[in-house]
Amino acid sequence: MAARSVSSVFLGAALLFGCKAPPPEAPEGLEDTARFLMREFYSDDATMGAGLTGLLQWYEDEGQALDGQSPTTGEDNVAADFQLQTLLPEDLAPTMVSSSGRELSLAGGVMAVTTLSCDWAGIEMIGGRPDQDVVFEDEWAHYTRVFETDRAAYEAATEARSIPAIDQVLDPTADDFDPADTAESILWTSNPLGTSEFGVSMDYTLNIHFRHGLYLVQGQERHATITLTWQPDPTWGSGGSNALHQNWGVDALVEDADGRVVRLVVIWSDIESVATGTDLLVNLQVNRINRFSDRMSAICDDPSILPPE
Repeated sequence: MAARSVSSVFLGAALLFGCKAPPPEAPEGLEDTARFLMREFYSDDATMGAGLTGLLQWYEDEGQALDGQSPTTGEDNVAADFQLQTLLPEDLAPTMVSSSGRELSLAGGVMAVTTLSCDWAGIEMIGGRPDQDVVFEDEWAHYTRVFETDRAAYEAATEARSIPAIDQVLDPTADDFDPADTAESILWTSNPLGTSEFGVSMDYTLNIHFRHGLYLVQGQERHATITLTWQPDPTWGSGGSNALHQNWGVDALVEDADGRVVRLVVIWSDIESVATGTDLLVNLQVNRINRFSDRMSAICDDPSILPPE
């Protein structure tokens, strides 16, 4: 009886003064990590840190062998090495949209991983610019970025390297949720653009939310930027025989133990095309992601190649 009384005292003290919950368990492997980063985009910083820990653990165990590679480079690489399993409905919750009636199994998953010759602040500068058709020359036919939250507040937090922590799970679908409350930590944008990335010219809009912070990753505080991307409406190319029905993605950039930036891009796309098969589409997507990474590194190595905004 006395032992139970002592336990009750300690329990009461814990409830009174509060006790810090242990950090969430990191996901294991690429498949779980990719979905974790999407599902938990609006979770607290500790949860995001767990996801980034899973990313770097996967990179150290397996991902380094695919760093900068694609199905068209390296004798041992095949399209299956860069493909992901399909999404589940619960994975889409942070995007605030459904699959628009299309089967999620039709959206094939693709990944690419690279190490950039940039520091974290350099990455922030490149990714935040509205003129992405200039930043990534020849990749976009046109590109317009509409800032739906305060860009200046977000960029000031980057410059100061002082980003307010998110210490609770956010629900962007709630009626009382105001994205302005977290503008220094999460930037909302809408991006009307045009591309011919699959050999077909298409105009569509991507919603892109940027989140940055100082996270506990593998037991150390590290800066990272994560973007959540989705296409709210399907689009058709000229002639109507090609379409992009669904498109979801996560782009995670995190400092490793040596201060380099590891970039993991995962994209699920439902592409209808008369001109390509699955393997070729994987090749096109992975190679395009790698071209973007090469361009980012080139800008970091020589910022003068990018004109002022």
